[in-house]
Amino acid sequence: MLMVAMMVMFVASMAAASAANFCLGMLKLSWHSAARIQALHTAEAGVEAAMYAFNRQLASGDGWVGWTVGTNGTFTVTKSLYGVSASASLASTFNVQADTNTLTITSRGTLANSRYANADRTVEVVLKAEAKSTPSPFEWGLLSKDKLNIVGNPLCLSYDSSRGAYGAGNSSTNCDVGSMGQRDDAITGGGAAQSYGDAAVAPGGDVDVNHIFWTGKLTRNLDVDFPDVAPPRTNMTRAAINNATTTINIAGSTYIGVPSIGLVNKTLTIAGNGDVVIYVQGTLSVGTAATIRYAPSAGGIISVKMFLNGNVDINGDLNTDGIPANLQMFGTTTCQTLDCQANNSKSMVIYAPQAQIDLSGNATIQGAIIGNVIRVNGNFDFRYDEALANLEIPTNQQKPLKYFVKNWMERY
Repeated sequence: MLMVAMMVMFVASMAAASAANFCLGMLKLSWHSAARIQALHTAEAGVEAAMYAFNRQLASGDGWVGWTVGTNGTFTVTKSLYGVSASASLASTFNVQADTNTLTITSRGTLANSRYANADRTVEVVLKAEAKSTPSPFEWGLLSKDKLNIVGNPLCLSYDSSRGAYGAGNSSTNCDVGSMGQRDDAITGGGAAQSYGDAAVAPGGDVDVNHIFWTGKLTRNLDVDFPDVAPPRTNMTRAAINNATTTINIAGSTYIGVPSIGLVNKTLTIAGNGDVVIYVQGTLSVGTAATIRYAPSAGGIISVKMFLNGNVDINGDLNTDGIPANLQMFGTTTCQTLDCQANNSKSMVIYAPQAQIDLSGNATIQGAIIGNVIRVNGNFDFRYDEALANLEIPTNQQKPLKYFVKNWMERY
């Protein structure tokens, strides 16, 4: 009987030992698997750091700051994640080499002292350079390169001019606003401002508002390019238009260059049928009681593009046809300020990426406004025209390049 009991105990102990060994083996396998997964994630973080450096080098020329310069166009960097010392237990560290000649990234991720031994994984990525695809700036109603400030009591809505005038059945809530500013106050707001649409800031930018004036969502991944405007090549065809009632007759496509336009209590009439490009090499001023008006011939349509070298002050009336795309104002790199008072309704497109744009008044502005800094203050209505979403910017600049992944391989 004793022998039987001893045999049972022996078998039980062997079974328990076997089970313990099995559990220990499974635990080791689990730890090893988790460590290798963490090491792979760390290697991928190194790839992302290198891709950021490649693309920043394209954009601003300082992508390799903080990297060690090697030979033949190579750069290396070692970094520990989460602020943990590389020598600490369970530290995640990547070691990356970037080769700018072969566009190759080799990233080794290590999880130190991962219970039983270091875990290492290596990822090799080959890049390719392609034209960067970014949204048109005109997909936003109000878009700033640096800062957008909306105060007072403006009401921002949207409509689609291709469907007719704003009104019942042609009113929507797609007046999106955004800022590419890398600052904590990229978008600021106060008062009783109300914008029916979304808001967007770039990575590194933020909002600082007394109240949330947009009705939609806030996103933090805005990526928009602001290419410089290329003014047309046109000879001076007339003298400056300075405080004189003037008529410009057009037929078909017309190109006009003027040193400046300055109107006070006077009217500039654009008459006929067709499209006209007006290159204002100096300032544009439409003072109180002054007017720029269209006088199309029977069945005709007038479309105007103004290229503005100097500063702009619009206080008077823009008596056009109510379609924003038919009055496009493009500020060149030397256009630094644009002041527009909406004391009467205005339909227009403004693209002046180097300018500070001030909007105020008590009437209505229809179209899209894009500038470096945009300051909105007043009681006017702003109506974004959704038909402008794909409007092209006259520029000689090619679309910027961006690096994308061509091949991705886990080496071991």
